Amino acid sequence: IWPFVSDAGAGIVVPLDIEEISQALVRVLRGREEAVRMGVAGRELVQEQFVWERIVDQLDCVYEFLIQGIRPLCQYK
Repeated sequence: IWPFVSDAGAGIVVPLDIEEISQALVRVLRGREEAVRMGVAGRELVQEQFVWERIVDQLDCVYEFLIQGIRPLCQYK
């Protein structure tokens, strides 16, 4: 999920390292405007990419590929 978060500006993506995680948390806690902006972007991301209708469309696309053995016309991220 991290590529979606990063591309949407919906959060700060850091390696699994305590120091980098700590710095990211401090950045968010000190930057109210940035935190609000990331929150709004995160909500939009979820509404666009992770609703059941979208997930069903993506599964249909995968099943079409598996059944027909050719790349389907549908696209998904």
